[in-house]
Amino acid sequence: MSLKIRLKTLFIILFFPAIVFAQIDQTQKTVNLQEVVVVGTRSPQKTSNLTQKIEVINQETIQKMGSTDIADLLKQAMGVDIVQYPGLLSGINIRGFRPQTGGLNQKTLILINGRPAASTNLAMIDLNNVDRIEVLRGPASAIYGPQAMGGVINIITKQSSGKTSGNVSLTAGSFGTWGVDASAGGNITKNIDFDINGGTLNQDKDYTLGKDNIFRNMLGQKSIGNSFLKTGKTETIDDTRGDGIERKNTTFDKKHINGRIGIKLDENWKLNLSGEYVWANHVNTPGDLSDGIKHPAIKDVKRYSGDISLEGKLSENNSLTIKGFTGKESNLDYTVYEDLYNPDYSVTTIAIPPYKSYNRNTTWTGLSIVDVLKAGNHSFTFGIENQTATFNSQRYDKAGKELITYNPDYNQSNTGIFAQGNLMMMDNKLIVSSGVRFDLMNYKILETNFFNNKESKADNQVFSPSIGAKYRITNNFAIRASVSKGYSPADIYSIAGYTEQADYYKAKHVGIIQGNPDLKNMESTTSEVGFILTDKKERVRFEIAYFSTTYKNNAIEKMTFPTGTKLTATGDTIDSYTSYVNAKNSMINGMETSLSVHLSENKNYTLNTAMHWNHYFKAQEVVSEYGVGEVKHRMYNIANNTVRFDINFQHINGLFAGINARYVNDRYDRNWDYWDQLVEIKYGDFIVVNANAGYRFKKHQVALFVNNLSDENYYEKRGFNLPGRSFNIKYSFTF
Repeated sequence: MSLKIRLKTLFIILFFPAIVFAQIDQTQKTVNLQEVVVVGTRSPQKTSNLTQKIEVINQETIQKMGSTDIADLLKQAMGVDIVQYPGLLSGINIRGFRPQTGGLNQKTLILINGRPAASTNLAMIDLNNVDRIEVLRGPASAIYGPQAMGGVINIITKQSSGKTSGNVSLTAGSFGTWGVDASAGGNITKNIDFDINGGTLNQDKDYTLGKDNIFRNMLGQKSIGNSFLKTGKTETIDDTRGDGIERKNTTFDKKHINGRIGIKLDENWKLNLSGEYVWANHVNTPGDLSDGIKHPAIKDVKRYSGDISLEGKLSENNSLTIKGFTGKESNLDYTVYEDLYNPDYSVTTIAIPPYKSYNRNTTWTGLSIVDVLKAGNHSFTFGIENQTATFNSQRYDKAGKELITYNPDYNQSNTGIFAQGNLMMMDNKLIVSSGVRFDLMNYKILETNFFNNKESKADNQVFSPSIGAKYRITNNFAIRASVSKGYSPADIYSIAGYTEQADYYKAKHVGIIQGNPDLKNMESTTSEVGFILTDKKERVRFEIAYFSTTYKNNAIEKMTFPTGTKLTATGDTIDSYTSYVNAKNSMINGMETSLSVHLSENKNYTLNTAMHWNHYFKAQEVVSEYGVGEVKHRMYNIANNTVRFDINFQHINGLFAGINARYVNDRYDRNWDYWDQLVEIKYGDFIVVNANAGYRFKKHQVALFVNNLSDENYYEKRGFNLPGRSFNIKYSFTF
């Protein structure tokens, strides 16, 4: 099937419902498409009064999609780029940067109620207590500092008040999935309110990969291609592996508890305390599909975070928030197999009793003070904050003896001061937003058992400005433009690390791996322009944005060799030096388009539809590839095209239904099956459709969720294919 025919077929699938239903009544009352968010300026603002591109996933959308994982929700509702693995591990990114599942130098900042989420793994952030999610696309380092290069995701938890109410829900479905969740919130007394939530989600059976593959066959994606970049050779490989099989070692059991208490001190001031704890013990992870069942693993994962905040008014137009937070993420890996090397160089893998092999912990603490001044329709935000993260790890053999771990322990902190103004001028037709932030980054490598290292330190400074404007040409047409800088901290080992790596083939010979204290942080400059068009009653909304990002200073390895014989302090011979340098500029540019239509709204029912298309014209990076050295290539794990379509129906009698479809096209990655060569693999395109239907009756609700309706065998990361078609039913009772 030709590409042209595929695209025409895709267009019909995505837009046929909208074309048909567009003839439905267009004369009903106005619907307000604007929402109040805090992510843009750190103070409540209508999205219509901001120059950034901000989208909101509200509580109704969360409930109707039936997602149990924030990563699933974000990829369906926002079309973000994602890597996702079986075994509760996922990471995302916005605006073309490669998604990451760990580390402190990520490119998208994840917040909970405006403070760091204390997590590098999205799968360990609980969705049950979420009220809404705000997504800011584009750099926001001018107000949030590190990691906000591609954007910011601000998860807002529930803040109940008034008469105490609650909800109890039961879930059951495919692959032995079952869950129980309960929540309550409201006022205990006139001056004290609370929220509490707890529950469990379990998958007791291994999931099955898709086998029907209706869309894969339609798109002609049974085969994919390898490109050998050094030689120019290409080859076609089969991509139907795993069709319909049971994916062994994919069960899990995850639990959560969240709580909040608010104390009104007087008419102007309130104290809030909140916390959350998520844990999952003996989570099974299957390894790469190419290994079959040879290399599974088990892990215990847990995460907690909490904050205490004092917020109130210094005067009628001056509000102040002081917030302290802490959090910890822990991962304990168990080894359950052993590779035996035979005389003929073949490998035999055997199962062994599980033993604790690798433990790692990251702890966060921080304090922020944010002051917001109002002057008429104008607002000004000023603040100072400090954040610190500490990483440590331990490694063990099967006898329980501690071994040298993979990296030394470290501490990373930053102190930032910032200011931002949001000005409403020309009778509110012109909005100008400008901000600036200065950050002092501190890096410290700690003395670590078995490493021949001493404590080392480094620091650097970052200046991040931004400016944006929006002009309402008419009440229904607005244009906007912005220029912003973003940054992400350099990897701490690249700046302050020092390791003497032993040569296992030559006794008393080592290679020195040493950080570069002059290494700069990765920095980006993004220019953006777009427009927003609505009809008079805001029933139809069309938005398009073009952005261009130039980024630099990606850290790459540089190896040199000593002249003559050089010795370490302990007398070992130095064979090589490896350090790090900053790479030259790279480019990402693309377009984001969305169309939403309220097809009908009357006393009996509503019918809404939306289509979103994210496209990258160019997304590239300069990296140091193993076995190759410095090279510039396309950004891996990023889809050149992501198209989303949804349609939702709601009847006054309580009946509701919806369909959500996601098309992902043109993704690339390095193929590590050829570890000693630079081979680029083009992933298969896919379409995944999810559906929901339910009925509300007084305090009761029953909903059916069908995920992966066409039973596709697809993956976000090749080798870690995700579940085929599944059914889940959820009953909820509100009191």
